[in-house]
Amino acid sequence: MKYPKPLSDLSHELSLLPGIGPKLALRLAFFISQRGEEKNLSLIEALRNLKNIKKCSQCNALSENDPCEICSDPSRNSEILCVVSDVRDLWKIESTKSYSGRYFVLNSLIIPLEGIDPEKAGMTKLFTLISTKKPKEIIIAFDFSIEGQTTSLYIKERLSTQRDQLGYMPQLTRLAIGLSMGDNLNNTDEFTISQAILHRQKM
Repeated sequence: MKYPKPLSDLSHELSLLPGIGPKLALRLAFFISQRGEEKNLSLIEALRNLKNIKKCSQCNALSENDPCEICSDPSRNSEILCVVSDVRDLWKIESTKSYSGRYFVLNSLIIPLEGIDPEKAGMTKLFTLISTKKPKEIIIAFDFSIEGQTTSLYIKERLSTQRDQLGYMPQLTRLAIGLSMGDNLNNTDEFTISQAILHRQKM
């Protein structure tokens, strides 16, 4: 069956989004076409406003301003730098209101099998920032995955080899690993329990 061209065009654009196959794209396109002009104008306006989003030239976060609100905030602690691999992780940490330092958002974790080497991941810009700002502590806030571990080890080793060039050695920390609030030991996998024991804390 041949669908009306506007519906086919919208379905095609939606199918290019991650996680949306052709069938779901067509269903969404049909839903949008039935919502009414006023609601769709709001959607169009929201999409158009995305052009105002840009990457912060200092930390790579997405923002309407450059530098972003965090980098331009003089009250933030410049002695602590939190490195994340996705700007959504930055927003998640900010939502906890438990961190007041600076951030750096990598382009990606290092994934050699996908051709993402340290430079594509954004290491040159990260180490330029470290060399310039000289934070006393660098917090690694990556997912606890093979890629996260690989990227963490790369940063650790590069900091060590460039110690003389940097002129100092910052304290390198990472987010705690182990049980989450509300976890039940009976329903927790052995690896998570072993990490919780390994990284146990004094009471």
